[in-house]
Amino acid sequence: MCMTKKKSTSWHLFLGKTLLLMAVSLSLSLPVLSVSETSWQSYSKAANMAFDQGQASSAEDLYRKALAEAKKHKAQPLDIAHCLNALAATLCLQDKTEEARKLYEQSLLLMETAVGKNNPQIVQTMLDLGSVYESEGNHKAAMSLYNRVFAINQRAFGADNVETGKALHRMAKVAHASEKQKDAQAYYKKAVDTLAGSGSKRDLEACLLDYQRLLKDINDSEEARLVIEKLSEISSQRQMQRSVVGTPDANDNSSSFWQLHLSKSSINQQNIQTNEEQNVLGRAQESVSSPSSMTPMYNTLADVYNKQNRYNEAEPLYKTIIAIDEKSLGSDHPSVGADLNNLAALYISQKRYDEAEPLLKRSLTIYQNAYGNDNLLVIKTKSLLASVLNKKGSLADAQALYKNVLDTGLTNFGPNNLETAKALNNLAYFYYQQGKYTEAETTYKWAIASIEAIVGDNDPMYAACLSDYVQVLRKLGKLDEVQKIEQRISSISTKRIEQ
Repeated sequence: MCMTKKKSTSWHLFLGKTLLLMAVSLSLSLPVLSVSETSWQSYSKAANMAFDQGQASSAEDLYRKALAEAKKHKAQPLDIAHCLNALAATLCLQDKTEEARKLYEQSLLLMETAVGKNNPQIVQTMLDLGSVYESEGNHKAAMSLYNRVFAINQRAFGADNVETGKALHRMAKVAHASEKQKDAQAYYKKAVDTLAGSGSKRDLEACLLDYQRLLKDINDSEEARLVIEKLSEISSQRQMQRSVVGTPDANDNSSSFWQLHLSKSSINQQNIQTNEEQNVLGRAQESVSSPSSMTPMYNTLADVYNKQNRYNEAEPLYKTIIAIDEKSLGSDHPSVGADLNNLAALYISQKRYDEAEPLLKRSLTIYQNAYGNDNLLVIKTKSLLASVLNKKGSLADAQALYKNVLDTGLTNFGPNNLETAKALNNLAYFYYQQGKYTEAETTYKWAIASIEAIVGDNDPMYAACLSDYVQVLRKLGKLDEVQKIEQRISSISTKRIEQ
């Protein structure tokens, strides 16, 4: 392994290892190009199986045999390159990067001779080799490769393509590691614009997180604030699309009318995706790709199984997603937080609250470190954790969290905001469950006023909150008020039917 001329920071060493892990998963998924299966292909398949089972040493031996057989029988250059890449990726995983680098360099020369120096087919090998250069501290060599990748992708796919943006992202990270802060910021800005235009929120989020670290190093607090806002928006959109965090269990008899209303709204939104999800179930049987590139499909497939109550099939998929994102993005990445929340939600639907609690606590820490305490995802995760603590009987901790969420909502969003209304309803229903009917009555009055300001007094959401409030009034013996409010609820329902 080459010695670095300059000592890397702990972050850049971590980054280098992350890049190598990504290179491993991508290299092992390169397609076999020969039509008929030969001995080298048999060795390669056996090596893939050993690698999938975590037997890196056995995989290495089998890949070496595959490479030897491919050379012996004078296989096509691209087939030999495939063997070189697979062996190199396995060596990287075992920190044998010096030999891996030489193999990637051989592979790149073979591929350039076979298809040309500007062919998109050589890009993945260039990225893998660049990752090795980065791990060794050879930033100049890595930047040279990434510049070529950027030029190839821009020419082949266009300026606003996700692959072009990812190349810019790599260039920005190398410039940052080389302490060329101005160059790094310029690359990051271009990468952010390109990835935003490409529509790939996952890649945009990864870029913004790295950009945030640069901004912290150069003390650009204003730009960092804008980046945090964009990160928060992306994460919130992802969670809203999955409808996982903060969604109550519609089959749970302990849910309030308000919670059930939100749950049904979420389910109706999910049903729009039914046709696509059934297609995913089919495609998942046919797709052959790298673990990291499969994460979106794993997510959709797991969500489908979850909604179909196929929990035993959903759980291992959610766990696989967590493992993949931890390796490729790092254990403190917000995407890992989202993954943890998804698994926690699965456990909650099965009333496995003891298993859900630590996942939510870890997710909460990730979000707080990434976005701060006032972020929407932090608020939603606290709400869900409070619900779990309530179900477990940890009432003091649950009440403290519910109050904290409410205080944060009032401070950051004001009283007439849906998140504040949710917090008021959750706290009011908590009081009702604990028999604290006076506190529940007061809190429900605030909640009703908040919801009315948001959606008006003829909306089903408003009626759902009134229905919960009626239960409190019954307990307090205020039957005259109950009768008036029930008439109001009936009037809202009638109007909705007539519409």
